[in-house]
Amino acid sequence: MAKTKISNINTSAVQTIGGTAFAYCTSLSTISCINCTTVESYAFANCTKLSTINLPNVSEFNAGTFINCSRANLTSIVSIV
Repeated sequence: MAKTKISNINTSAVQTIGGTAFAYCTSLSTISCINCTTVESYAFANCTKLSTINLPNVSEFNAGTFINCSRANLTSIVSIV
């Protein structure tokens, strides 16, 4: 899916988002993946329009997951225990 024109992702069927899976998807603005627990390296790198992120069950984010995602509101996905 990397480098495609996809704009929204909404799924409950995915547990892991692979490395660079959506990298350079410059039209991607929204991701909601409620059953996802792992996001691998650079999965959303350079998704410059990504602003809405709903990953409530992720316990592992790998290196560079949201690098160059300047619009991303990362405080909404981090839960401090």
